[in-house]
Amino acid sequence: MNGMHNVGHHLQIQAHNKDKAMYDREAFARSAYNRYYYACYLHLQSELGEMNPGWKCRYHRNYPEFIKGKIKEHFSKEKRRIGSHDRKLSRDIRSAIQSLYEAAEILERANKTRVVADYRPETRVEFKGTDRFSLNSLNITDAHGWYINIQTLMKDVRRAWGQINVRH
Repeated sequence: MNGMHNVGHHLQIQAHNKDKAMYDREAFARSAYNRYYYACYLHLQSELGEMNPGWKCRYHRNYPEFIKGKIKEHFSKEKRRIGSHDRKLSRDIRSAIQSLYEAAEILERANKTRVVADYRPETRVEFKGTDRFSLNSLNITDAHGWYINIQTLMKDVRRAWGQINVRH
């Protein structure tokens, strides 16, 4: 899903092009937020779907709730099952649960911004200086970082998942 993130970055750069009309710059900026959101959603869906195919086929709007509910509960059950028998795995699962929660939070914030970008043209993009802009008070730099943060968080989840599967 890195390709979608790259497209978002390309759109972000295009939004800074002073040779373009302001309505074009704003369209590029809004589209950058949109692509950054979908890069995150598709990455999470792909990674979690590899762990369990039933975790892949979800509508994007409800995916954060699904992560915080069903997927988190799966890891919580494993943590209870292991108890204090394997402290390292227990810590790794606790870390994975926290990472799942944080990834879901990022996805929720990203989706709220995407909705503003896609459906609220009255909310203007604010261009700042030569290379920054924000939408609904969310700086594009923060949106650019969503995907990288989710990749980092998913490392914790994969580590715990790999250990859980070795034990079964």
